Amino acid sequence: MAALIACATLPGSAQAQGIVIFYDSNERVARTEADENKDGTVDKWEYYAGGEKPVRIEQDQNFDGSKDLWQFFDDGRLTRLEQDADFDGNIDLWVETDDQERPKIQKDDS
Repeated sequence: MAALIACATLPGSAQAQGIVIFYDSNERVARTEADENKDGTVDKWEYYAGGEKPVRIEQDQNFDGSKDLWQFFDDGRLTRLEQDADFDGNIDLWVETDDQERPKIQKDDS
């Protein structure tokens, strides 16, 4: 079960920057939530699997309350992304990347 560890609100701290950090039972970062545009609503989620680098990042790019970008990582390298490019609630862009994070397979269904 993830537990929220409160951070002191110090200049430059995660909490002062609008980031909430959730830890797993081993006190490793499990997830962070951020309010990128400082409107009081979370619009960026980063998920970790026991390491220091995220395995998945989800974002609400147009700040309408719905996730519309999903990025997947392997050891810090972007391997795939999915996007709701027209913000209609359906994923319509899929991109897989090569070892240099260049698109190698792309499907656009918008």
